[in-house]
Formats: sequence, C-alpha cells, structure tokens
Amino acid sequence: TQSADGAVFEINKQNDSDIMPFDDNITEEELAKENISVKMDDENASADTAIIEQSLDDKIVLKQGDSVLITGDSMMQYIGIAARQNYPKLGLKVLDLSKQSTGLLYKKSHNWAQVIKDAIAKNKDIKLLVMLIGANDLWGRSVNGKFYKLNSPEWREFYTGRVDEIYKIAKASNIKVLWLSLPCMQKTDYAKKIKLLNEIYKSASEQNGQFFINT
Repeated sequence: TQSADGAVFEINKQNDSDIMPFDDNITEEELAKENISVKMDDENASADTAIIEQSLDDKIVLKQGDSVLITGDSMMQYIGIAARQNYPKLGLKVLDLSKQSTGLLYKKSHNWAQVIKDAIAKNKDIKLLVMLIGANDLWGRSVNGKFYKLNSPEWREFYTGRVDEIYKIAKASNIKVLWLSLPCMQKTDYAKKIKLLNEIYKSASEQNGQFFINT
C-alpha cells in the first residue's frame, strides 16, 4: 500500500515471512530483511495512487475513487475498522461487509458467494476484494449425503471449491483478490487446523494468479 507521503510498499509473493507494520524510523536495510522495500520515486508513487505489489510485474493499482471490498469473519472486522479509518485518506472508498460467525463451509446462515456477487453488482467501482476467513470452518461436513472429516480428500476438494468460487466471482468483474492467511494460534490442535486452511488459501491464490499474505 502507499502512505500519504507517497511511499510504496512492495510485498514479495515468493516469501512467506511475516509482514511487519510500517515504521518511519525503520531503515531500508531492516526492511530488506523482511523482504519489503520502500520507494520514493515520484514517477512510480503519485499522491493519488495506492499500490499493493505482489511481484515486480504484477501489481494491484488502486486510484482515487476506487472501492475496496472487505469480507470475512470476526477477525476481519478489526481490519475493516482500520481500513475505514485509513483508506479514505488515500482517496479510496471502503465497503466493509465483514461479519462475525461466518465462513465458507456452510451457506445456509451466510452465503459469502452471493453476498459478494450482490455487492459487486451494486458497486461498480470495486477494484479489490480483501478476504480473511476460516476460523469457523474447522469442522467436518456432509457432501452429497455423506459426512467427511476435516482434511479428508473429499473435504479438501469441497472446501477448495468454495474458495475458488470467490475467485471466479471476482475474476468475472476483473477484481483483484488479496487473501490474508489466518494468524497463528496457541493451541496445538487448533494451530494444525489453521495451517491446513492456510495451505488451501495459498494454493488457490497461486492457481488463480492472485495475492496472498502470510499474516
């Protein structure tokens, strides 16, 4: 992303190291260790453009007036608050639809695919979809009348399909997707399940040519 003074932050998609918060006092050497670089080139960093960069030749470019669609569960709600506070300073609009107790595994109580479709249909200026979800998806599920445990081949295939569905919806409207991984958890069993979901999210992002950040 880009700060008000024109600094452009680059995120290397080939590295899974944590993305540290920006600090004006951090040196370029320290940033390099984290695989993040800061540019102050006026030709590439204008005051009206926010850039989230995945690699040298693949960028998400957001211009003033563009909208960012925030989606996900309760973990995303905190990010949504920060986005609503800070993105408008860059001239960006924020549509925060994050909702607690939601997921992709079941659609009965909250159908994220349909919610995103409807939001895109009503807001033609959406250029970026940001997703953080999965904390409520750590369970087995019945598929075609048969129950499958978490991480079984059938479960993985089903859940990957739900994730791919989000990417297909975004792609149909030429919207970039920035998927955030679930954070680390203290409990060992919970952490293993989180790791499983993050592997699915990362793989789907790569296969769809989109953007993934290991939080």
